[in-house]
Amino acid sequence: NMLAAILTHHARPRGILFDRPHVVGEAPALLTAKGVMDRVRIEAGDFFSSVPSGGDAYVLSHIIHDWSEEQCLTILGHCRRAMSPTSRLLIIEMVLSEGNAFHPGKMLDMTMLATTPGQERTEPEYRALLDKAHFRLTRVIPTNTLNTDGSDRPDG
Repeated sequence: NMLAAILTHHARPRGILFDRPHVVGEAPALLTAKGVMDRVRIEAGDFFSSVPSGGDAYVLSHIIHDWSEEQCLTILGHCRRAMSPTSRLLIIEMVLSEGNAFHPGKMLDMTMLATTPGQERTEPEYRALLDKAHFRLTRVIPTNTLNTDGSDRPDG
């Protein structure tokens, strides 16, 4: 869905859809329906083993929050090795507010902690994770968009 949305709104880019075999198996129908199949190469794989190299941008959409810090560092390490010096990493995740102010993601954070090894993070927590993976957080862009799961969560 994310790659199709990007390519639908921008006519020139091409993309590689990289995901687990059962996910990419369903992708051609969606990409064809969106009219972007001719600009997508589909690769099945596991980001715990490697990611395709040579991309200008690597987009991790709602990935990092699912995994433990060690697992996130593995994923990010594979991205780092696949990237060129001019490549960019774009992470689409919820960014929690600091302190005790209400944020809808704090309830999701509790769910993540109870059901997965993952967690939602604040901007400083993302910065620390990315620093460990030899990336530099340059910008957080707040959004308030409808997510692929149908919820209206604020993401950053």
